[in-house]
Amino acid sequence: MIRIAALERRFLPGLLLLLGQIVVGCAFPIAIKTTPAATPTPTPIVLAPHGEQAGVITAVRGNVAIQVIEAQTAEAPSAFQIIGYGTTLRVTAESSITIVCYNDHVYQISEQTTVTLLPENCTAGLPLPVGSADQLTAQNGRIHIQDGSKIAEGETRAPVDDLGRLPIVLIPRDTKLMTATAIIAWTEVSGAIRYQLHLLGGPPVPDVDVSTDELPCVPNQATAPYQICSLAWPATWVLAPDTQYSLIVRVLTGIGEDWLPSDAGEFGTLVTAEHNKVAAVVDELKLPTLDATTQGALTAAIYVEAGLFQAAIEQYQAILIDQPSVVALIALGDLYLEIDLPFFAIKAYQDALTMLDQGQAPDPILQAAADFGMGLAYYKQQQYALAEPYFLQAIALYSAGDAPAETEFARQRLLETQARLP
Repeated sequence: MIRIAALERRFLPGLLLLLGQIVVGCAFPIAIKTTPAATPTPTPIVLAPHGEQAGVITAVRGNVAIQVIEAQTAEAPSAFQIIGYGTTLRVTAESSITIVCYNDHVYQISEQTTVTLLPENCTAGLPLPVGSADQLTAQNGRIHIQDGSKIAEGETRAPVDDLGRLPIVLIPRDTKLMTATAIIAWTEVSGAIRYQLHLLGGPPVPDVDVSTDELPCVPNQATAPYQICSLAWPATWVLAPDTQYSLIVRVLTGIGEDWLPSDAGEFGTLVTAEHNKVAAVVDELKLPTLDATTQGALTAAIYVEAGLFQAAIEQYQAILIDQPSVVALIALGDLYLEIDLPFFAIKAYQDALTMLDQGQAPDPILQAAADFGMGLAYYKQQQYALAEPYFLQAIALYSAGDAPAETEFARQRLLETQARLP
């Protein structure tokens, strides 16, 4: 299992706020000789370790505009955008903006006003668990970073050639769980008449046998033309803590035919102490005035740190319904790669690229991150000819954007890809 680590942000040196000295003078001469008062020394504004950067915008509602220092015009903000001190915020009636500040406080505006964002605004906000803001900050396009080159090593257990021929377990898959998932999901098989669900690990539990006539299956763009079938988690499948499990879905396509097994959906449960720790931190975020999107983003970061990738994916899916953003789509794609579902990752990265294409000012670093993700996904699917151009594009954009680590990482993946081309 590959673990996604939270990003360490680059600090930007220096302060942009220069405080001048106060000069005291007199308009008329005074007969009485006095000793001039000492010029008071102004108290400097102490910024967070991130320099002039204040935090991350997590939610925007209605008509909100921001204008950075020295900018000629204001612009509409977006979720997961980094915002700096000195930025002017203009919020109209029935609109709002939420900022998770780097001092781990939440600053919210939910009334008509114009405010210049200063450290004291962040200090007066709601306190959050330590490290919350860092876990939401994208560095060179990514909130989370893959662990070394491991994510590009090996082939997927869910090759695109298996779609429609064998079931592919979707939920749960390559993740930790706090509790049983609400559903079990897999890709349909053409001509299937029955499915059988088999769970290994922990105390023995009975198999579940279901006819396709009584099974809900729904279309999905990532798996088209094949649908996704699902079943409520069986009540008899009680999960034990700190246990590894394998879920196998077998399919029967005709009377007298052999049952064909899926790949294994590997998952595990947290140890009790870790379960309680995660639950306690998540409970801390359930603040009555905190909007659902910000709470979801912070919760997703906690889940990622604990290896609860399926739970994190569900949080990002909800975030994207409420606050569509390129950064959230890239984060979702990265998580799908983490649980070895490259065809879902491709859909997320492609949606990110489409959103960038539709923007008036595309961000080349975000495009590089999405291109790189597309290359990784095609690489895992052994579609090396499709992966190559995305790695080439990512290298060019990362290099132009002064991201040497990402440039080298993409270059290594390109060489591995080219070595596998015919």
